[in-house]
Amino acid sequence: MTKEFSSIVELKSIREQKSRLSEREQELSSPILTDFTLIPEVYEWFRDILSGADCPPNPESVTQRKKFKSLTAKGLEFGENQVSPNNPKETQPLYYVVKFDELLNAIAS
Repeated sequence: MTKEFSSIVELKSIREQKSRLSEREQELSSPILTDFTLIPEVYEWFRDILSGADCPPNPESVTQRKKFKSLTAKGLEFGENQVSPNNPKETQPLYYVVKFDELLNAIAS
């Protein structure tokens, strides 16, 4: 009987941990950019960054955009490259919420 009770207590504890982790995951994965009016400004920053590249960029080109599917070594300070479980070659940047303000300051300066 005591063993069953301790198993129930352990199960309850695990469920509470899962609930807290789920809430935290939701908090961290919520969109950082909620003001969609900023998208044109962020896009201009992107174009400014590309203009400093060695070769002339064409941001309108699909092949040009595909080159920026993952974070560079310097960008890994602000997030990580998430690998698709369906295709290991497919990645996308996943930015850290706590580092986003720092990222915007780095881009703006």
